[in-house]
Amino acid sequence: RRSPTNARVTLRGASGHNLNAIDVSFPLGLFCVVTGVSGAGKSTLVEQTLYPALRERLHDEASPTAAYQDLFGADLIQEVHFLDQSPLGRSGRTNPATALKAFDEIRRTFAATHEAKLRNYGAGIFSFNRDGGRCGTCKGDGYLEIDMQFLPDVRMRCPDCKGTRYRPEVLEITYRGRNIAEIMEMTAREAFGFFRNRPRIQSRLRPILDIGLDYLRLGQPAVALSGGEAQRLKLAGFLGSSTASLHRIGNVARTLFILDEPT
Repeated sequence: RRSPTNARVTLRGASGHNLNAIDVSFPLGLFCVVTGVSGAGKSTLVEQTLYPALRERLHDEASPTAAYQDLFGADLIQEVHFLDQSPLGRSGRTNPATALKAFDEIRRTFAATHEAKLRNYGAGIFSFNRDGGRCGTCKGDGYLEIDMQFLPDVRMRCPDCKGTRYRPEVLEITYRGRNIAEIMEMTAREAFGFFRNRPRIQSRLRPILDIGLDYLRLGQPAVALSGGEAQRLKLAGFLGSSTASLHRIGNVARTLFILDEPT
């Protein structure tokens, strides 16, 4: 257990909604939890006062902020991020591989294969977000949306690509015996072992293993994740983006993460 230090962010005179001009000090460098009964003012204090006040001070962002008198200690941090349980995206194109920026490295790996070079395939041909390599029928979704008029839309597997999202000639390119669609069906744990000779891909996948989401498939749509999974995946994305700088002492931005109802 870490012991608190003198490094703190302090709010003075927070008086939004049910808050009665309270002074609150948040210790830095450790995990701090704000608890209380329903209606006590937790969201008002953290989401509507602390977070927008820090964004305004650190990033010069003007946003609605609940009433408070002063803020101290903002100079001790460089960035602040608010992570809630909202979905990462509304479409099926966002998945763990794209959220962790691992998909870019995977596509470059396929583009570097001998067969891809013979066919003059660049990394873009292995993307399902642009024309060229993706299936022309489903536009890289893998499914077709059928409008049922007054009933909810029905998702049907694409009859042309069979849900793989890619054109047949793209699936002929393999890396260690697997094509790009088969890679996206791997779990994060399986992919981490599969790309054992690709440290850049492993560095992107390691955070998702560290926070217990190693069972997620790389291509699993983000809309199918639970709120807790989406929140942890957002955190893994931030941790993955800082992996390279973690090896350079003193180069990591001092970041305050604010998590809404963390699981």
